[in-house]
Amino acid sequence: VELRRANPAGEGDLRADGKAGARLGARECLERLAAHELWQRRDGLAEHEGVGLALGVWPGGSDSSGATCRLDDDGGVTLVTGFSDMTGAESGFAAIVAELLGIAPEAVRITVADTATAPYAPLSGGSKATLAVGRAVAAAAEDARAQLLELAAAELEADPADLELVDG
Repeated sequence: VELRRANPAGEGDLRADGKAGARLGARECLERLAAHELWQRRDGLAEHEGVGLALGVWPGGSDSSGATCRLDDDGGVTLVTGFSDMTGAESGFAAIVAELLGIAPEAVRITVADTATAPYAPLSGGSKATLAVGRAVAAAAEDARAQLLELAAAELEADPADLELVDG
């Protein structure tokens, strides 16, 4: 435990790829382990019994990705991504778009485009979809929102900051 306490990367520490690391919780895990009753009494175990530990951290979701949002004439939105969903992440993507555009998640259609034309997305796996692709989905929805408000502001001769998206 002491060796591992001395070595986990912390938030902001540079990783091997040169990016600043995120908070991973390694130190917190080690503190809970060190306080655990089994670890505390490890020296009093019967012969041929022992307690060991291993610690692995994975930053996840650090891949770059892209997405686009298209505002459709029926009031819905089509989200285009290259991410092949195998874990149910699409419902999360729909919720992100819906929240940012003030529409129901059911009004968000998700299209997975061919990799030759789709915005880049990482492979599906490792519980990273929402973090890696979700950021791109949010950025695409925010961009669509800004463009919509700019267009409406021009039509209404108003400041986009004075406009709201309400009830879809």
